[in-house]
Amino acid sequence: MTKPILIMTHGMGSSTAASFNKEVVDAFQHAYNQYPSFKNKNIEELIDIEVIEYNSILEEHRQAMAEEAASVANVLAGIPGQNVTQELTTKLTQYTEKFGADTFFYTHLLDVLFYRFTVLGELCRIRVGKAIIKAVKERGAANVHILGHSLGTAVVHDALASAYSEGFDIENEITALSPEMHKLASVQLVANVSRVLELFINVDQSVVKPHTGCTFAYREYRHRYDPFTRVRPFNPPATPPGKLSPIS
Repeated sequence: MTKPILIMTHGMGSSTAASFNKEVVDAFQHAYNQYPSFKNKNIEELIDIEVIEYNSILEEHRQAMAEEAASVANVLAGIPGQNVTQELTTKLTQYTEKFGADTFFYTHLLDVLFYRFTVLGELCRIRVGKAIIKAVKERGAANVHILGHSLGTAVVHDALASAYSEGFDIENEITALSPEMHKLASVQLVANVSRVLELFINVDQSVVKPHTGCTFAYREYRHRYDPFTRVRPFNPPATPPGKLSPIS
């Protein structure tokens, strides 16, 4: 019997594969220990867990900015293929002056700007997409679970939207997945910001959705006081199209 796999990716900040893996596994173990039938069971005996980090892609440019004492706007403008407008450049310059040495801005919010407005975002999507396609080919889509957190929900969504698009290719190899033939076991989005960082596809019309999309199970979780998810929350329908909603 093929062992299922959980592919995870992290949110903003300086995460590593090891640190994010520990955070999630510890959370699983804490939850398991609340139930007598699962108490002291090891989650990794039941499912393989693979963390795909993209922080190293962004860190290189954060380091360059720090070493050269450059403004955020100048760093973004120096990345080939970036899409920074004059208005955005002005705002970033203001943010640089306002936040000064505030590490949260440079280790968290800057990641969002890098992902949303530069080609670094595409490198992140390709890394995550390649891992998903590899797992689907090796284990079958029904054994593949995907989890994204915070900024990672946008990376996961966009990587899947690309991977299930006709003509999608990585390294000159056509590798597009089919939502009918390669339906994933589940997609789990924690603190989903995919609508906030909407890029090339309308999230509401994306293949990454419950019922008729690329996954058998779709779950998303958000804290009611999380300011990032309150901006443009994605509220998927509770029932498939054409079916009556359950009476509460």
